[in-house]
Amino acid sequence: MPPYRISWTNKSVLKFAGNSDPIDLIEAKARALVLRARDAGWSGPPYNPLAIADLLKIPVEANSEVADARTVPSGMGIKIEFNPTRPRERVRFSLAHEIAHTLFADVADQTRHRGGTPTSPDEWQLEMLCNLAAAEFVMPLGSLPASDRLPKLEQLMADRRKFDVSAEAFLIRVVKTTAEPALMFCASPIEDASLKPSYRIDYTVGSKSAPPLNGAGISVPSDSIVNTCTAIGQTNRASESWLTEERLIIECVGIPGFPGTIFPRIAGIIRFRGEDAEQDGLNFRHGDVLSPGGPGMKVVCQLVNDQARVWGGGVLLEGTQGTSLSLHHGIYPWVTSRETSVAGCLADAGIASTRVRRVIMVCRTYPIRVGGPSGPMELEIEYEELARRSGIDIAELKKTETTTTTRRQRRLAEFDWEQLHRSTLLNGPTDIALTFVDYLSKANRDAFRFDQLKPETTRFIEEVERVSGVPVSLISTSFNWRNVIDRRSW
Repeated sequence: MPPYRISWTNKSVLKFAGNSDPIDLIEAKARALVLRARDAGWSGPPYNPLAIADLLKIPVEANSEVADARTVPSGMGIKIEFNPTRPRERVRFSLAHEIAHTLFADVADQTRHRGGTPTSPDEWQLEMLCNLAAAEFVMPLGSLPASDRLPKLEQLMADRRKFDVSAEAFLIRVVKTTAEPALMFCASPIEDASLKPSYRIDYTVGSKSAPPLNGAGISVPSDSIVNTCTAIGQTNRASESWLTEERLIIECVGIPGFPGTIFPRIAGIIRFRGEDAEQDGLNFRHGDVLSPGGPGMKVVCQLVNDQARVWGGGVLLEGTQGTSLSLHHGIYPWVTSRETSVAGCLADAGIASTRVRRVIMVCRTYPIRVGGPSGPMELEIEYEELARRSGIDIAELKKTETTTTTRRQRRLAEFDWEQLHRSTLLNGPTDIALTFVDYLSKANRDAFRFDQLKPETTRFIEEVERVSGVPVSLISTSFNWRNVIDRRSW
């Protein structure tokens, strides 16, 4: 059983609150700031927290090397840096979270990271209070009308898009405005070598009529439906009893995780009324039709709007051969028997080019061809030279660069900037996925964020972006599926 009250121990929180209740005080201070901003002409939705930063005269800078957002001590006091490549609603909540840090007197004592590594076991107390204040900033009091009962989670996720806010901020606000006894929670994945999803509760926020449970720090049982929401937007619902001795309705959804994590974070609602939100006997889920999860019979369906220009679920179409092997655009006779550009792949699949939303061009740091007379390559290099540059053992390199079918050793070459430019023109990519970044330096295998890459590697990536005019959104540092640095803004 979780404790019914929070035992406040965080030094920043204790200094901030004094003899007051920290939750009441942070909400009061946040609402006072909102009133000042509204008096100055601030309006919404959506409510842009930058207006509050301007009101407080806090400098805000974009920095794509920041994982999410952070508050940094500076010569003039403090400044806030944020990553502009994150989704819009996430950027807004992260900025609001960092502004909330400025409400604490010791904010300039150290750099504060949104979602950063906790500096103490009770850091969650400070983070929870900042999340509460952030919700006040992006969804001020009065944004939502009071309700007697919360709708189902899937409906809440649809409603929150009207306000252009994160799922986390929206659920905090709806729980605060409902008369229904309910608890909002957020959970983060516990990283371990098993690569299986497991979660720990970050914090909980209750409605006025909910029991004052403190679930922070609780490890979610392995058989809970919380562990099944392994994709962003995936939802699930069940009756479980791991939070209290009685069975409660738990609804959860996958939300974007902190940078460097494999699995998404989880946001959810726990209902204390002992019955499901559905009145017609049907429980709706958003998720993987191949792995619906949970007991009982299920009806699996895909809803298709055949009147829309873009319909159905997402489709990933993958080309299997490089652009330089194109029958039409390659160097004959070292070509394949078909067109390998994006246009050719779409034509073969029967998909109109107007249906495509994203084109991801995959590039290697060192291009390859099959061993032998398989076609020209600019500036071929030997394995010994690549081993010297990268720090990777030559035996490992040769094992990696052995063809699957014929077991022949591949040829290696320097990165071809002219080929990059030509492939960009032929394919029109919106994003680039750069692979084998560990070939630039073996130390890159330990990088899980862009700012952890070696300086020479980041300079190489910046040059790729300059030559191609396309952002490098995905970076592979090793064959382990955890070693993908995701810089996408979509």
